[in-house]
Amino acid sequence: MRILKFILMVSLVLAFEFGCSKDKDKVSELEKEVLQDQSQTAETQTPPAQDTLAEMGQPEQEYAKTPEAAPAEEPKKEISQPMGEGFTVQIAAGTNYEYAHDLADKFTDRGYETYVTEATVNGQDFYRIRIGDYPTLTEARTVGAELQDKFSVEYWIDNNQ
Repeated sequence: MRILKFILMVSLVLAFEFGCSKDKDKVSELEKEVLQDQSQTAETQTPPAQDTLAEMGQPEQEYAKTPEAAPAEEPKKEISQPMGEGFTVQIAAGTNYEYAHDLADKFTDRGYETYVTEATVNGQDFYRIRIGDYPTLTEARTVGAELQDKFSVEYWIDNNQ
């Protein structure tokens, strides 16, 4: 009987250890992806020279001289913090404003209604990345479980009040 208990304990420890390492890998991949996107947007892009465009068989491009002549950029859909009854899924929190918004943008691009809230705890500003406005706790938990399964994020369900 002791041998059976020992084998069971060893197998549980091994299963836990190997299962968690997969989650850590997924989280690391997601963080690398966000940081990579940050560095790509930080790089400045210069337009190709007109003679290079001609060599490539592309027509010359005209660039706007004044802001009024420049085409309007599509505004990002800004989701405001839901108020009232209901629940939201929090997927992360941190002290870096840019990282929080980049992560929120990443999940917005993946099809989730993501927003960032700010909270001050013991004099330190924290940015909470949250998803959705769900009328029931069951719906919020379902989305949280989906996020955990797809992206290996730990989540927290919170009231909208």
